[in-house]
Amino acid sequence: MQELDKNILEKFREETENERPLICRNLRKKNPNWQNTWIFSIGSNKMSQSLIKLGCTPRKSMTLKFPNEEQVPKHLHRHFIRGYFDGDGCIVCGKGGLNLGIVSTEDFCVGIKKSISVLNVGGSIVGKKFISENKPTRILTYTGSVQAKIVMDWLYKDATVFLIRKRKKYESYLKLIEERRKIKHIEAFGEKKPIGTWARDIRASVGRKTIAKRIKNGWSNEDAITIKAF
Repeated sequence: MQELDKNILEKFREETENERPLICRNLRKKNPNWQNTWIFSIGSNKMSQSLIKLGCTPRKSMTLKFPNEEQVPKHLHRHFIRGYFDGDGCIVCGKGGLNLGIVSTEDFCVGIKKSISVLNVGGSIVGKKFISENKPTRILTYTGSVQAKIVMDWLYKDATVFLIRKRKKYESYLKLIEERRKIKHIEAFGEKKPIGTWARDIRASVGRKTIAKRIKNGWSNEDAITIKAF
């Protein structure tokens, strides 16, 4: 795992009561822009067989199936999905807000979507990354800040084990969205309107983006709207 995620390996080693040291691959020697990676290796036939029984089979990328009730009980689905998201999920923040994506086989994506459906959110399974033996890799997506936030808050609720890097990224996006909302509607000249409406106002001398940028930089709302660009 990359250096920023080393803590999750340390937790895993602690939980398994294993005294083997973590091994560092010093990739920065080859390229100063690369991150070092950390490896934790366990040689256990018993653990290997247990993982196979739980559905974690060799070369699972194109054959992975969502676990049944015996493998992972429903009350543990949230924690199981969070762990999978830490490995093969991503969250981004675009102009339309938050977007959450999880990459897996179609069967696994369907299973995750069914489990998350208790939240009354509508995910979509889209795309084909590649096809092998008629088993396409798909992406389960939740688009829009409202849906993505519901899912992410559910995943992180009372959580103690997760990738700190990804959680911080999510939290930083929430702050960014809140900042956007604060300046979406602004008050000037005794009226409150969206920035886009102010940009079309007869008193406006600049466009929507300039008004928003000025307000973010500390300009008064009236000045941000009326002062001409140099």
